[in-house]
Amino acid sequence: TFQLLFAFFRIDGQAASNRSDGESVFESSTRELLLDNSRSFLRVNTPRLQGICALAGTREKLDDFEIQEMSTNGNLAVVSVDGTRPIREAERLVVVYATNALNNGMKFAEEEMKTIQRMGWTPSLLEAGKFRIRLRNRHAEKLKLYPLDLSGRRLKQIEPDRNDADTVSFSVDTARDGAAVFFEIAGK
Repeated sequence: TFQLLFAFFRIDGQAASNRSDGESVFESSTRELLLDNSRSFLRVNTPRLQGICALAGTREKLDDFEIQEMSTNGNLAVVSVDGTRPIREAERLVVVYATNALNNGMKFAEEEMKTIQRMGWTPSLLEAGKFRIRLRNRHAEKLKLYPLDLSGRRLKQIEPDRNDADTVSFSVDTARDGAAVFFEIAGK
Protein backbone atom coordinates (compact mmCIF):
# COMPACT_ATOMS: atom_id res chain seq x y z
CA THR A 1 0.00 0.00 0.00
CA PHE A 2 0.89 3.65 -0.17
CA GLN A 3 1.30 3.59 3.63
CA LEU A 4 4.57 1.67 3.28
CA LEU A 5 5.76 4.00 0.53
CA PHE A 6 5.24 7.09 2.65
CA ALA A 7 6.28 5.60 6.02
CA PHE A 8 9.99 6.20 5.42
CA PHE A 9 9.36 9.96 5.17
CA ARG A 10 8.69 10.07 8.93
CA ILE A 11 11.88 8.33 10.13
CA ASP A 12 13.58 11.53 11.36
CA GLY A 13 10.45 12.73 13.14
CA GLN A 14 7.55 14.70 11.84
CA ALA A 15 8.08 18.41 11.21
CA ALA A 16 5.39 20.71 12.59
CA SER A 17 4.34 21.66 9.04
CA ASN A 18 4.13 18.05 7.83
CA ARG A 19 0.52 16.87 7.54
CA SER A 20 1.23 13.15 7.98
CA ASP A 21 -0.94 11.51 10.61
CA GLY A 22 0.37 7.95 10.18
CA GLU A 23 -3.10 6.61 9.39
CA SER A 24 -4.61 8.15 6.28
CA VAL A 25 -2.52 11.22 5.45
CA PHE A 26 1.11 10.86 4.37
CA GLU A 27 3.34 13.69 3.20
CA SER A 28 6.98 13.53 2.16
CA SER A 29 9.53 15.60 4.08
CA THR A 30 10.01 17.76 0.97
CA ARG A 31 6.20 18.33 0.76
CA GLU A 32 6.39 17.24 -2.91
CA LEU A 33 4.21 14.14 -2.36
CA LEU A 34 0.93 14.04 -0.47
CA LEU A 35 -1.42 11.08 -0.11
CA ASP A 36 -4.76 11.51 1.66
CA ASN A 37 -6.58 8.17 1.67
CA SER A 38 -9.64 9.66 3.34
CA ARG A 39 -10.21 11.87 0.25
CA SER A 40 -8.91 9.38 -2.38
CA PHE A 41 -6.33 12.05 -3.20
CA LEU A 42 -2.69 11.96 -4.33
CA ARG A 43 -0.73 15.13 -5.18
CA VAL A 44 2.71 15.53 -6.80
CA ASN A 45 4.21 19.02 -6.73
CA THR A 46 7.75 19.18 -8.16
CA PRO A 47 9.37 21.78 -10.43
CA ARG A 48 8.91 19.59 -13.58
CA LEU A 49 5.78 17.54 -12.73
CA GLN A 50 2.67 18.78 -10.96
CA GLY A 51 -0.70 17.11 -10.72
CA ILE A 52 -3.25 15.09 -8.84
CA CYS A 53 -5.11 11.79 -8.83
CA ALA A 54 -8.47 12.59 -7.32
CA LEU A 55 -12.23 12.38 -7.39
CA ALA A 56 -14.41 14.42 -9.73
CA GLY A 57 -14.92 17.98 -8.57
CA THR A 58 -11.52 18.28 -6.90
CA ARG A 59 -9.75 21.61 -7.26
CA GLU A 60 -6.10 22.09 -6.36
CA LYS A 61 -3.56 24.89 -6.59
CA LEU A 62 0.02 23.71 -7.02
CA ASP A 63 3.15 25.84 -7.43
CA ASP A 64 2.72 26.45 -11.19
CA PHE A 65 -0.43 24.49 -12.06
CA GLU A 66 -3.97 25.11 -10.87
CA ILE A 67 -6.82 22.68 -11.44
CA GLN A 68 -9.96 24.80 -11.53
CA GLU A 69 -12.32 22.07 -12.75
CA MET A 70 -12.10 18.30 -13.14
CA SER A 71 -15.39 16.62 -14.02
CA THR A 72 -14.34 12.98 -13.68
CA ASN A 73 -12.37 10.80 -11.30
CA GLY A 74 -8.82 10.37 -12.54
CA ASN A 75 -5.46 11.97 -13.04
CA LEU A 76 -4.79 15.53 -14.19
CA ALA A 77 -1.14 16.57 -14.37
CA VAL A 78 1.32 18.69 -16.33
CA VAL A 79 4.93 17.79 -17.06
CA SER A 80 7.72 19.79 -18.65
CA VAL A 81 9.10 18.03 -21.72
CA ASP A 82 11.54 20.84 -22.50
CA GLY A 83 14.84 19.32 -21.40
CA THR A 84 15.38 19.95 -17.71
CA ARG A 85 13.46 23.24 -17.59
CA PRO A 86 10.85 23.55 -14.84
CA ILE A 87 7.19 24.09 -15.70
CA ARG A 88 7.36 27.86 -15.26
CA GLU A 89 10.25 28.14 -17.78
CA ALA A 90 9.37 25.40 -20.31
CA GLU A 91 8.29 26.12 -23.86
CA ARG A 92 6.86 22.59 -24.28
CA LEU A 93 4.67 20.83 -21.77
CA VAL A 94 2.29 17.88 -21.78
CA VAL A 95 -0.96 17.70 -19.84
CA VAL A 96 -2.19 14.20 -18.98
CA TYR A 97 -5.92 13.74 -18.35
CA ALA A 98 -6.39 10.06 -17.55
CA THR A 99 -10.00 9.12 -16.91
CA ASN A 100 -11.47 5.65 -16.66
CA ALA A 101 -10.78 3.40 -19.68
CA LEU A 102 -12.61 0.11 -20.03
CA ASN A 103 -13.04 -2.54 -22.68
CA ASN A 104 -16.43 -2.82 -24.38
CA GLY A 105 -18.57 -5.34 -22.49
CA MET A 106 -16.25 -5.42 -19.48
CA LYS A 107 -18.06 -6.68 -16.35
CA PHE A 108 -17.13 -6.40 -12.68
CA ALA A 109 -18.45 -8.23 -9.62
CA GLU A 110 -18.98 -5.01 -7.69
CA GLU A 111 -19.55 -1.30 -8.25
CA GLU A 112 -16.00 -0.44 -7.06
CA MET A 113 -14.59 -2.43 -10.04
CA LYS A 114 -12.26 -4.59 -7.95
CA THR A 115 -13.03 -8.05 -9.39
CA ILE A 116 -13.24 -8.56 -13.16
CA GLN A 117 -15.85 -11.08 -14.26
CA ARG A 118 -15.54 -10.51 -18.01
CA MET A 119 -12.59 -8.82 -19.79
CA GLY A 120 -14.69 -7.53 -22.66
CA TRP A 121 -13.32 -6.66 -26.09
CA THR A 122 -11.77 -3.84 -28.05
CA PRO A 123 -12.08 -1.05 -28.81
CA SER A 124 -11.67 0.29 -25.31
CA LEU A 125 -13.91 3.11 -24.15
CA LEU A 126 -12.45 6.24 -22.57
CA GLU A 127 -14.65 8.21 -20.20
CA ALA A 128 -15.23 11.71 -21.53
CA GLY A 129 -14.70 14.64 -19.20
CA LYS A 130 -14.00 18.32 -18.82
CA PHE A 131 -11.16 20.16 -17.18
CA ARG A 132 -10.11 23.77 -16.71
CA ILE A 133 -6.53 24.60 -15.78
CA ARG A 134 -4.32 27.61 -15.20
CA LEU A 135 -0.57 27.45 -15.74
CA ARG A 136 2.13 29.83 -14.55
CA ASN A 137 4.77 30.09 -17.27
CA ARG A 138 7.02 32.86 -18.55
CA HIS A 139 5.92 32.10 -22.16
CA ALA A 140 2.20 32.26 -21.28
CA GLU A 141 1.28 34.90 -23.86
CA LYS A 142 2.16 32.63 -26.80
CA LEU A 143 1.06 29.20 -25.54
CA LYS A 144 -1.61 27.07 -27.25
CA LEU A 145 -3.00 23.65 -26.32
CA TYR A 146 -3.18 20.70 -28.73
CA PRO A 147 -5.01 17.41 -28.05
CA LEU A 148 -2.74 14.56 -29.21
CA ASP A 149 -3.59 11.17 -30.63
CA LEU A 150 -1.72 8.17 -29.23
CA SER A 151 1.06 8.58 -31.79
CA GLY A 152 1.67 12.18 -30.63
CA ARG A 153 0.05 13.86 -33.65
CA ARG A 154 -1.76 17.12 -32.96
CA LEU A 155 -5.52 16.80 -33.58
CA LYS A 156 -6.49 20.47 -33.36
CA GLN A 157 -5.50 23.74 -31.71
CA ILE A 158 -7.26 25.08 -28.63
CA GLU A 159 -6.86 28.76 -27.89
CA PRO A 160 -6.45 29.89 -24.28
CA ASP A 161 -9.46 31.10 -22.31
CA ARG A 162 -7.21 33.80 -20.95
CA ASN A 163 -3.52 34.62 -20.94
CA ASP A 164 -1.25 37.38 -19.73
CA ALA A 165 2.45 37.86 -19.15
CA ASP A 166 2.85 34.95 -16.73
CA THR A 167 -0.34 32.82 -16.68
CA VAL A 168 -2.48 31.01 -19.22
CA SER A 169 -5.82 29.22 -18.78
CA PHE A 170 -7.36 26.46 -20.90
CA SER A 171 -10.71 24.64 -20.87
CA VAL A 172 -11.11 21.22 -22.49
CA ASP A 173 -14.12 18.98 -23.03
CA THR A 174 -12.97 15.63 -24.41
CA ALA A 175 -16.46 14.94 -25.80
CA ARG A 176 -16.12 18.10 -27.93
CA ASP A 177 -12.34 18.41 -28.41
CA GLY A 178 -11.49 14.76 -29.02
CA ALA A 179 -10.96 11.64 -26.93
CA ALA A 180 -7.39 12.48 -25.97
CA VAL A 181 -5.39 11.56 -22.88
CA PHE A 182 -2.38 13.73 -23.77
CA PHE A 183 -2.40 17.45 -24.57
CA GLU A 184 0.64 19.38 -25.72
CA ILE A 185 1.09 22.98 -24.59
CA ALA A 186 3.52 24.85 -26.78
CA GLY A 187 4.17 28.27 -28.30
CA LYS A 188 4.86 26.95 -31.82
